[in-house]
Amino acid sequence: MVQFLRFRSQSRLLSVSLLLVTGLLSLTQQCSDVRLHSPIYESDFASRGFPYRLYPPTDYEQHRRFVIMVDMSRSMLSGPCPFDVGVAPWFHTNSPYRAFDPNKDTGADVNDGRGAARGCYVDPSLPIAAGAQRVPSPYQFGQQYGTFIGSDYEGYRLEILTKWIAQLRQGLTARAQRNTRVMVIPVTGGSAQLLLDQRDPIKRKFIRLDDPALDQAVQMMRTENQRNHDLLLDQAAEGRWLQMTMGTTAPGQVFNDVFTQVSADMKSLSELGVLSETSYKILYMGDGLVNPTKQDGADVLKIHPLCGVGQTTGFCSSLTASMKRSWGDANLNSDSALDLKISLIQALPKFYGAGLVEVDFLQLQRERIELSYPSQSSAFVRLKEMAKARHSRIGLWQVRDGVPPFDLAPAAGDVRFFKMSHMVILNPNVRLDLNGVTQVDSDGDGLFDADEARLNLNPHHTRSNGYCLDSLIARQAFSSRCQSFASGSACDPQLDSDGDGLNQCDEMVLGTDPFDFDTDGDAIPDFLEWIYGFNILESDRDQDTNGDAIPNVVNFAAGLGPKLYYEQIPEGQRASYAIDFLGNERLPDAELGEVLVENYRVELKNILAAPLPVLPADIRDVLYLSRLGRNFNNLATVRIPERHQLLNASIRTISNRIVVLVRLVDENQPQVVNWRILKFNMSEASNGRGVQLDLSTLEQMRVMDLHYEVEE
Repeated sequence: MVQFLRFRSQSRLLSVSLLLVTGLLSLTQQCSDVRLHSPIYESDFASRGFPYRLYPPTDYEQHRRFVIMVDMSRSMLSGPCPFDVGVAPWFHTNSPYRAFDPNKDTGADVNDGRGAARGCYVDPSLPIAAGAQRVPSPYQFGQQYGTFIGSDYEGYRLEILTKWIAQLRQGLTARAQRNTRVMVIPVTGGSAQLLLDQRDPIKRKFIRLDDPALDQAVQMMRTENQRNHDLLLDQAAEGRWLQMTMGTTAPGQVFNDVFTQVSADMKSLSELGVLSETSYKILYMGDGLVNPTKQDGADVLKIHPLCGVGQTTGFCSSLTASMKRSWGDANLNSDSALDLKISLIQALPKFYGAGLVEVDFLQLQRERIELSYPSQSSAFVRLKEMAKARHSRIGLWQVRDGVPPFDLAPAAGDVRFFKMSHMVILNPNVRLDLNGVTQVDSDGDGLFDADEARLNLNPHHTRSNGYCLDSLIARQAFSSRCQSFASGSACDPQLDSDGDGLNQCDEMVLGTDPFDFDTDGDAIPDFLEWIYGFNILESDRDQDTNGDAIPNVVNFAAGLGPKLYYEQIPEGQRASYAIDFLGNERLPDAELGEVLVENYRVELKNILAAPLPVLPADIRDVLYLSRLGRNFNNLATVRIPERHQLLNASIRTISNRIVVLVRLVDENQPQVVNWRILKFNMSEASNGRGVQLDLSTLEQMRVMDLHYEVEE
């Protein structure tokens, strides 16, 4: 296994770092004549083009979906005012005027007084601090209150939105644009939300990048932002609150609608058989303030003379309904309600068996919020922690200007860079047992043939009971559960949603993530970790399980389990290979545009091999990538072909089927990991000596693998 290579930008000098983890890889190979006739070559060759080229993972057309939620509440423009929802209505307790709603319906509660009052305006010269409102004294009906600027007074969120759309239109190729859809949603609450929804040309649907409604929606938000901005600055404005379309922040209903639309879109793409190549990115730009809450409504009822503690008059019920209509539904705004809806959105890939969903919050001017509302914590922070507690993830990014914290697409003319972070070349059917003796596992199920015969399992069938790998059935801790699957419908033995070689039943028994190719993120796929005896739930590649001062990663690169003593294994029984980095070349790609691809010369020094029996083709397992495997009209689009399966079976006489895996990381989206694979037949006699690989023949696997190395 090798770990290497980082390219940062086109304008910088390309640097290559080659980390040799086994100490066995030679970098002194000389190249000469070339003969191109198969994926492997048993002679040296000099070409630095086609045979050495490692293509980027664009074998399948990618489908992209973006949901961009833009906070259009009043806190974007204005600091706190005495009238605001959630601001203690202290001055109303000694006056006949009652705190209610800054964006209420015209006919609701005439005692509120703001139909005629000038209300609260924004004074940009005021310092941002808790309680910085300039309140006239003595209080008189109709007088002004001044407050400081809001969390996005400058309109940075709209600049970011505009830049993102430009990125998608200019940075994506024609094919990528054709497969991209966008939904932009203004977010406020209550009656203000209804007004914005009426003016929104998109109406919470996915639309194409070239749809004029996208530009119209952005312009609508810019227009409303500027109009409300001007109203708040005008100290002489009469009844400003009745003219504003930016009110509370009640995103609960919006998240409900996002769930509905994403679910419907996933269903449609699943039926087309392309959900495995589809990613959804849910983006919410705001300040993390959420109102109304249930407590806000209770506070209003407490101070109303007809709605004291324990009173349930008809007026109180009417007042509660009016608050809900004017502010938004507080029940949908609680942390638990928002977390539930977000968790349902994030769980949609597990329901449909494919697809990727990411959720990111962009918090605007956190320092201003902390100064303005020192007693309130950000809902973004709370929801991020709640997601972590349920073993999920929400990205949280701090925004202080109009520069996007990350790109949705590369800038026009940029070159995409992929780095090969790991390579492994193994013969999974021939391994050493704990005593260092060569053993055969002809069906590749993780259990040696001799052990299968001893346990009355079928050495020519990977899952003798039709549900679990035989290597799981052989374990006492797992056997009873595996046997129970055969008499029920707790799992689907043909479903392998992440493409890691473990079906749904195997993953349930092992406790691995059925939607993550590499559950513990250690760059060893789950299936290979299991059959080679590594920790499948916790990264142990850098540990030293047997205490021989050689880390597990060295053992794995040599095709050894973690308990074998590396130096005690004869060299002829350890896998070894050499990799030369030959440089980069730029290529056009229909999916990515300009791509910098890497060229390597890979030569096998030794691969463990042994005579293998030939298995009948009809007994090899058939796995599907997604639940669409139940739709037989689209079976071919979701079935995992044998050449892409990690579960390796003997299919040719006197041959060993070697597996080559390469892990690729896109620097623009490093959390999404791609894998390329090649299987080739090798005679036992050759042991792989002198074999050179044609990297251009590696094919992209349709797998699901996410790895977040660093929290932003």
